[in-house]
Amino acid sequence: MDFELSEIDVSWKDKKPSWISVEELPPLEASNVKALCMVGLFGIGEAEAIILAKSLKADWLLTDDASARAFANSIGLEVHGSLGVVLWAAAIGHLQHDETKMAIEKLAKSSLWISQTILRKAYKALDEMFD
Repeated sequence: MDFELSEIDVSWKDKKPSWISVEELPPLEASNVKALCMVGLFGIGEAEAIILAKSLKADWLLTDDASARAFANSIGLEVHGSLGVVLWAAAIGHLQHDETKMAIEKLAKSSLWISQTILRKAYKALDEMFD
């Protein structure tokens, strides 16, 4: 997580913002994580995130991993990816049109794979939001 945070803001490498909380996986849930990993659909990070989100009754699970998203949805979690979070932030007024467009472009150039179809839909949704 530290690496991902420092990609957003270098100062976060040494000290995370106060609005980010780190939750530990309940010890009794470790066997569920192991079971999910043994299936081989996703790694330990995704398995832990899914089990923790379910355990905490989280409002959303944030992941861009397709297998993790499908499984989490199947067990009743509401799942959103990076692109969805960016569009949500624009929809509720946290980002303006140009900021949102830049964020989408940055995601498209990152290691996150986004199909051209999804990118077109995201830009269309963005334009519709600000019309």
